[in-house]
Amino acid sequence: MKVLSLGSGFEKRNDDIFMVDIAAETNPDLVWDLNNTPLPLDEKTYDKIIMFDVIEHIDDIMKTMAECYRLLKPGGVLHLKTPHFSSANSYTDPTHKFHLGYFSFDFFDPDHERFYYSKAKFKTRYKFLHFHRHRFVNWLFEKIANKYTWNYEQKWAWIFPACYIDIKLEKV
Repeated sequence: MKVLSLGSGFEKRNDDIFMVDIAAETNPDLVWDLNNTPLPLDEKTYDKIIMFDVIEHIDDIMKTMAECYRLLKPGGVLHLKTPHFSSANSYTDPTHKFHLGYFSFDFFDPDHERFYYSKAKFKTRYKFLHFHRHRFVNWLFEKIANKYTWNYEQKWAWIFPACYIDIKLEKV
């Protein structure tokens, strides 16, 4: 299985993962600014792309999603983790350009009413809001928020903030 890690940072080195990062100090396989597309990589090459705490730093999410679509094999998976918009971390880091919610990546699903924004087609295979686990109330709200997500984001997110969103999208 060919895996591509975009914005790999100091991720543990693994021979099965091709690592790309803007910082040479992280010792990636390719030093590259992800805002510059296309990446110098062959299309339809990867079974999986990992972007953990990266997408919120990118200048153009639509262009980045299109590039991930280009690089993935049909049926390939794009695995994203990003701070939820209610997380203090989403606003604390001055390099964050976007504050994303549970439904932000639905716009890449061809069945979504506003799919026309992009030609990159992805089906959501997994989506989960994670909360800090140090308090019982957060564990309870994690269960409620993931069952009633729209209501959570509309009414409760600023009272019981989520930590991050974990999303797996499959290329169609």
